[in-house]
Amino acid sequence: MDIKKLEDIVWETTSWLVSEGFLRDVASNDQYMSVVLTQKGLNATNSVPSVISGKKSFNEVFVTGLSNLNQNVAAGLMVEFFKNGS
Repeated sequence: MDIKKLEDIVWETTSWLVSEGFLRDVASNDQYMSVVLTQKGLNATNSVPSVISGKKSFNEVFVTGLSNLNQNVAAGLMVEFFKNGS
């Protein structure tokens, strides 16, 4: 398949998902779109994370996830997280 045609399909599909409320457009221009999955999108996939459904707190999920990572990887993720958040 032609790469341009594939790009058009992805752009149009993503635009439709945004317009229907499954994704939220957080930053876009003529060349790219940055999106996040909405609650409606999570519900549609029938896979809402337990942190959102109320079974576990964000802290429990976060700490459990970090405890499974190598210390250097976890430190690198935190540096990137706070660098991008500023």
